[in-house]
Amino acid sequence: MSPDHGTTAQQPTTRKPRRRRTVAAAMAVLTASACVGALAVSASAAPTVNVTVDAGASLSAVPGSGVGLNTAVYDTYMNDATAASLMKAAGIRQLRFPGGSVADAYHWKTHTVTGGSWAAPGTDFDHFMATAKTVGAQPIITANYGSGTPEEAADWVKYANVDKGYGVKYWEIGNEIPGNGHYGSKWEVDNHPDKSPTAYATNLLAYAKAMKAVDPTVKIGAVLTTPGSWPDGLKGPGDSADWNNTVLSIAGKSIDFVIVHWYPNASSTADILNAPAQIAGTTAAVRSLINTHAGPHASSVQIAITETSSAMSPAQTSQAAALFAGDAAAGAPTASDGRAEADGPAPAVGLRTDRGHAHLEPVAELSPNPPSLLPVGA
Repeated sequence: MSPDHGTTAQQPTTRKPRRRRTVAAAMAVLTASACVGALAVSASAAPTVNVTVDAGASLSAVPGSGVGLNTAVYDTYMNDATAASLMKAAGIRQLRFPGGSVADAYHWKTHTVTGGSWAAPGTDFDHFMATAKTVGAQPIITANYGSGTPEEAADWVKYANVDKGYGVKYWEIGNEIPGNGHYGSKWEVDNHPDKSPTAYATNLLAYAKAMKAVDPTVKIGAVLTTPGSWPDGLKGPGDSADWNNTVLSIAGKSIDFVIVHWYPNASSTADILNAPAQIAGTTAAVRSLINTHAGPHASSVQIAITETSSAMSPAQTSQAAALFAGDAAAGAPTASDGRAEADGPAPAVGLRTDRGHAHLEPVAELSPNPPSLLPVGA
């Protein structure tokens, strides 16, 4: 799920034996000095440890076209000129707006939020688009499903692409809609009386119809659950099938891409560093669902992951988190390694800050050609 709040941990104050403190200090020095190639610690500590770094070796490449950031309307620095300059220098090429869960409470016309959050001054759609232009980034917009309407979304498409000529192509319909309480847990705003996957899929069709009537070139994305993660495979009250099968059986032939969020659970740093190995299996699971339900249209349906991080592990925002993010993005399937159905670059990594809690997030590049994109196991 999209983390909305940062977490703080109380550090223990119990004194450690002197030897443990010495080893910890030696390890800290070793970490800080790894770039020199080798370091000999003091004779009173552990034996000499040699660390060799081959800066000329390359495991894989993360294309600049896949580097993106999630932005949020409550971020007062979102459109800061200095931030825009830094994003441009960093090679950011995609920006997601108006945020994660806040998207299902955000009303673009009035720049207001329905309960629970707020919209900072100067973070409205036009200001966001000005920043995207300055940065040279492609916008990915999440339309308000939770407290909005198809008409509101269609008006947004008209304003963006007809009135203003922004050319916004990719539109997600809602954020993490399975978190609307239908399966017991609720963190996503959803004011529809029926919160089932059948209702979402039916309403999704209405959104797609209204939005494409204004601009037939827009791409519409459907929210799925991540295979193998809650609530994947569950049936809610009155359901005959799980979320993914229900949504795709109804809307699979009318959408252009699917969205999955991946927050791998890991009990150790080693676990999170091994998590990208899940990529191929999860990609195959999502692709199988699409092939089952989208018919001849299946090959053109893209897979995008618009949120991921190591937040559900001890790594948090450590160096290990950065390694995870890089491996995750670089490990996305591409045609060159035979793990994807069509050509397409791997999505890459951005840094999202959500109410003080920073976490790394790849944002999938959705190119004009239909690649099968799943950056990090989704």
